[in-house]
Amino acid sequence: MPIPVVVISAFADQTRVKEALNHGAAYLLEKPFSTSDLKRVLERLWQEPKGLIGARERALNQATLTNKECEVARLLLKGLSTQEMARLTGNSEKTLKQHISTIYEKCGVSSRTEFFHYIFPT
Repeated sequence: MPIPVVVISAFADQTRVKEALNHGAAYLLEKPFSTSDLKRVLERLWQEPKGLIGARERALNQATLTNKECEVARLLLKGLSTQEMARLTGNSEKTLKQHISTIYEKCGVSSRTEFFHYIFPT
């Protein structure tokens, strides 16, 4: 299960910040910081969803999916067919296939299995 990571650095140039966030860091605190800054970050982490739902939501947020794409992604993870998703969302199967393609592209995967492992890495 992914554990939220807070990166603390005195050398937070833009390249390092992007690299840390792209590797899954939840927050970056630059030195010097106050105790209230650290407390605020820890409170945010505490309030974020936990467990599998938290892992799913963090991965979807990191992929910068639209609200509709997040909805479709959650249905994909439930194992629903395109036809079932179309019925639930009120969209055509063609539209859902386009959403799925976009989701896969944004996540850098090419199948449901790869998408599942993107969301829940082992």
